[in-house]
Amino acid sequence: MLERLLPGPLAAAYERDLPEPTHVPNLLAFSSRTWYRRYGAAVYPLLRAVGGRPRWFGSHRRTYHGERQCEEFGIVEYPSHRRFLLMIGNPYYALINHLRRRGVSHFEAGFTSPVTNGSLGRHEFLLTVRPASPATSTSSVNRPTGRTRDRSRTRGSPASPNRVRPLRRPPSTNSGTRSTT
Repeated sequence: MLERLLPGPLAAAYERDLPEPTHVPNLLAFSSRTWYRRYGAAVYPLLRAVGGRPRWFGSHRRTYHGERQCEEFGIVEYPSHRRFLLMIGNPYYALINHLRRRGVSHFEAGFTSPVTNGSLGRHEFLLTVRPASPATSTSSVNRPTGRTRDRSRTRGSPASPNRVRPLRRPPSTNSGTRSTT
């Protein structure tokens, strides 16, 4: 990554105003997971020093449409895009970047911005379904208000002893609208 950074575009990226915090998706295909793990251990203190943190990482399981793009996908959050640029411009990062290059065969990262048109509203529903037995199935729907609507279907009995208890979102500790979990 550093070998392709030019001062002009880097300065232009630094001057842009992007939403804060900034989420950076990482698409990873590995040539050596060992080298990438070493990079991860080395970059983590620098990531935390600029206020960044991994928000979510997962392994690719199956592609349903199109071509496979990565083996793992992750989202890293930074307080601002300027903090990300500060991290990759750090001399320490220049020393450890060779570990990342040896560990990945394909790497893609970029800045994102939130969808603001309202068509993708924030929903906080959690549906859990678990068959209790072949004759019984249970499901629960949690609503944002905390009320639970229970739908139990049981042959021959009004309530199932193996009823699924609804999962509840833990109360938020910050006063903002963003979730920290």
